[in-house]
Amino acid sequence: MNKKIFVTIGIVILVVGGILWLQRLSDQEGGIVPIEKVRISLKWLHQAQFAGLYVAKEKGFYEDKGLDVEIKEWDFSVSQETDLAERKEDFAMMNPIEVLKAVDKGLDFRAVAIIYQDASWALVALKESGITTPADFRGKVLGLKGNTDDGRIIYPALLKTFGIDEGEVMIKPIGFETGPEVQDVVEKRADVINVYRTDQVYLFDKQGLEYNLILPERFGFEMNGDVLVTTQRLIDENPDLVQGFVEATIKGWQYAMAHSEEAVDLTMPYVTNETYKDQELEKFIFEKSIPLIQPLGPEKIGSIQFIRWRTLYEAMRSNGLLEHEFDVDRVFTRKFLD
Repeated sequence: MNKKIFVTIGIVILVVGGILWLQRLSDQEGGIVPIEKVRISLKWLHQAQFAGLYVAKEKGFYEDKGLDVEIKEWDFSVSQETDLAERKEDFAMMNPIEVLKAVDKGLDFRAVAIIYQDASWALVALKESGITTPADFRGKVLGLKGNTDDGRIIYPALLKTFGIDEGEVMIKPIGFETGPEVQDVVEKRADVINVYRTDQVYLFDKQGLEYNLILPERFGFEMNGDVLVTTQRLIDENPDLVQGFVEATIKGWQYAMAHSEEAVDLTMPYVTNETYKDQELEKFIFEKSIPLIQPLGPEKIGSIQFIRWRTLYEAMRSNGLLEHEFDVDRVFTRKFLD
């Protein structure tokens, strides 16, 4: 009896094992890819600024690459830089200043695609001020909301371009406790204020204010915006995962830009912040994002330009934001772009 039981168990094991082997073989021949978990952290809250990621997930572009992607919005209580360095995240959307500062600290961060070819950072002055270009900044109060690094770089660069000494203006840090940027110029705390043109000028429009939008790239300072970043360690350990993620993300943005209304619809379920639950605002954000994402000429979405990294690196060095000299080529790789 015992012998029969053992034989029966052995047959069952062989049959089950054979079925599993055949299923695996069938999956491989049919092109089914094993699923890998991937985490990406955003540089801000869920909203249409990141629509291409939501599209890539909801349309199955990540799944087609064998990836189960978790998209995590900005968390004020944690360090995005630390989480990526400690492998709590696999990818991050960062701005190029943050990437250069991380490399300056010795972290092995690598930009693998530039999503926003131009940063959304801009300057606003009320039309009544008569300020239309940086040439009009002399004697003015230049507000720097949040005292951000980008403002500490771009204001001096624009002043230098127009031959204005920093002593001829007041660069004034303004805290977030004063309310939206629109109030800073309306209430005369500053003559000019920095904004993100993709969303913060929405309030100027809503209030019916006439204003002049000053774009740094029109006056000689070109800087990338959102950058897709990973670590050299992940690139070395799993280049196929990185390749698949980059390809699916770019495909998501290509689809989103060709189907803007659907892209916003796919974004809305991700939104958690009450301000961003305004679908008209989301449409505004996406519409304003499109020209910042689409490269000029023959370049494709995601393309990386050395000269912009070099220009930003030199500006950061001259403003004391980087401690060490290093080869800018270390900051990015084009190997995952077509």
